[in-house]
Amino acid sequence: MDTDVVKTGSTGTVSFTYDEFVNGTWQSLSEAPTRAGTYRVTANLAEDTNYNGATSQSLEFTIAKTNTKLEFTVDYLDKIYNGKPVNASTYQEGNSHVRTLAWYKENDKGEWELLNSAPVNAGYYKVVASVEADANYNGAKTSMTFEIKKQCHPTHCQLI
Repeated sequence: MDTDVVKTGSTGTVSFTYDEFVNGTWQSLSEAPTRAGTYRVTANLAEDTNYNGATSQSLEFTIAKTNTKLEFTVDYLDKIYNGKPVNASTYQEGNSHVRTLAWYKENDKGEWELLNSAPVNAGYYKVVASVEADANYNGAKTSMTFEIKKQCHPTHCQLI
């Protein structure tokens, strides 16, 4: 561990011990923590020829969860009906859980109704991508609205 330590008295080596607070009790760790959680560190100064060793008071600290990065890989999903379901790919960073997609269709009342799968037919839609939290990362959620437009029949389309 690369740490600046100020000591007086003993010229002995300084070492550190770490404990993690788990289920209401402190549990000893074999090395410095790197995961989210509540911890404490204690400095230990070894004795030398002229001075006894010493142990510091423990200092508690927390490593907080960090945010998961979750975003769509495109800026829009609008398209013209082609008989194929919409594909909403995403980019995810930092979380071990797999993202899930929920698809919604806007009904006649302007409310979102959950669909069983990605939409194919013309209409107004919303997709919500989400990732659950894990031990080190917060969950994330992002959404995008889009439209699948009706396809013109070649003999009925107006050219603009």
